[in-house]
Amino acid sequence: LVFLTALAYTAIVCAQNSTTSTTPAPTSRASYGCITDASYSALEGNYSKYRDKSGYSIFIKQTIGETYVIYYESSLSNGLRGFGFYRCEAEDLYLDRVESQSSQSPANVEFCQGTPLLFCPPLEDAASVLQDGAGTDATNYVWYSVPDFYECATWFTYSDDATDLGSASLTFANSAYCTDSSSGNTGGNVVVGPGDKTSTQTDVTTKKKMSPAA
Repeated sequence: LVFLTALAYTAIVCAQNSTTSTTPAPTSRASYGCITDASYSALEGNYSKYRDKSGYSIFIKQTIGETYVIYYESSLSNGLRGFGFYRCEAEDLYLDRVESQSSQSPANVEFCQGTPLLFCPPLEDAASVLQDGAGTDATNYVWYSVPDFYECATWFTYSDDATDLGSASLTFANSAYCTDSSSGNTGGNVVVGPGDKTSTQTDVTTKKKMSPAA
């Protein structure tokens, strides 16, 4: 009886001293989603995750014919690195080339464009850093790590010399397919725009659409 009483007392003390964690569970990573309201209209559509490579996800647009691969490139011009949208002639042509290779970069595939249309460098205050002095000294930039493109905050149109970077934006609906109207009004949209941190919104500002360069 004394032994059971001691156990009960110990349990009460432990319960009084314990605290309940209020830390929210981490958001699950997307395996597919819908891109709408992109600066280049050709980028819009359904995307699915192909795989992770070196800690970063690779997404591919689900379409017949010309497609776009979202890939994190660690060696862009002028010391820059980040996620980019690469145009490829077809999904199967890209996959056939990289399936058995250590490098998954579309820039190394003959059927893909060598530079991205849009890119997002994971930099602190990227808009002011790059637009005020693009590519001047990347060794002094403060980089942060994000495993997925939709967590990257600031998007640009890409240029090889990194001196003519225009602001770009897009909307990604995590784990949702595009509607027929591609309106983007699907719950849980993640808006990744110029100079703003990623947030969940459904109201997207209308912007001028551009056609991808040949």
